[in-house]
Amino acid sequence: MSVESIIKKAGTKCTFKYQDDTVVAGGQLAKLWIVRYTNVPCRINEPAIKKELLYYDKAKVFAQLIFYILIKIDIKHTDRVYFGTRIFDIKKIDNWDEQNLYQRISVQEINI
Repeated sequence: MSVESIIKKAGTKCTFKYQDDTVVAGGQLAKLWIVRYTNVPCRINEPAIKKELLYYDKAKVFAQLIFYILIKIDIKHTDRVYFGTRIFDIKKIDNWDEQNLYQRISVQEINI
């Protein structure tokens, strides 16, 4: 079974949004979250062990969930993942095993 079929078979979909400054009524600037990608097939795993992940600037991340998506889309660290009513900040993006098949996105849930 291919990675693509596993992700699509999971049947879960998520949305990615980015923050942008927009002029609203009265000339005020407002920060809005705008959809970058919607209905993206994904597979979601909770890490078996809450271990810290290190990346290039030596920042420590404790991922709550890991989203697996196909590599075909361009996601930024500043984006947010929306899954149902839950919102997640992206903490780390991996091209898992450098295979260019899928991305592994480590996230932490935020409370608004």
